[in-house]
Amino acid sequence: MQLIKISRAETDSPEFSSLAYDFDAAQAFRAETISYAQKCLTGDEVMLDSERPTNPLIASFRPIGEAISKSYTA
Repeated sequence: MQLIKISRAETDSPEFSSLAYDFDAAQAFRAETISYAQKCLTGDEVMLDSERPTNPLIASFRPIGEAISKSYTA
């Protein structure tokens, strides 16, 4: 699954992130990424503020997820 590879690249390389040195933070980042991607892919237009990610990298997936969701439900 490409999404997991993206989040792994973000967390596994000290060149891109300090998460490479913090296992718990990296796991939380991965869990938040997967959860948010699933919500975006369901095509649910309404998302509570509490469901929005705090990390801008994760939040940037929304337009991609919406486009994929629309193409499969059209």
